[in-house]
Amino acid sequence: MSELLLETQRLGPDAALIAARGELSIGSAPGVAAEIGELVKRGRRRIIVDLDEVVFVDSTGLGFLLNGLRCVDRVDGRLVLVVPPGHVHRVFEMTRLDGVFRLAATLPEALGELGLAEVAGEA
Repeated sequence: MSELLLETQRLGPDAALIAARGELSIGSAPGVAAEIGELVKRGRRRIIVDLDEVVFVDSTGLGFLLNGLRCVDRVDGRLVLVVPPGHVHRVFEMTRLDGVFRLAATLPEALGELGLAEVAGEA
């Protein structure tokens, strides 16, 4: 099993980007939800989770992303996932979670959806 590496970047006073790389599975998924929760505690209301370099996601990973979404929703925030076409995107389609999450194909698209287009060149 591959580990999940997370890199978090601040995108202004109330926004952040979590770039994930590896496998989002039973052993690694709690880290994503915990990171989202910490960002919300620190006042981040607009959060992007970039899954572009995630090669595998299982049901536990999806569940922890849903927990993160609930956490953001409780503070009237917005969560956007970057999920380009491919295997991981297909998992969201098959589970119908593409209708639950805001999905963007690219990071610039996600930044635009959250009104952060001005930082597109910086991220």
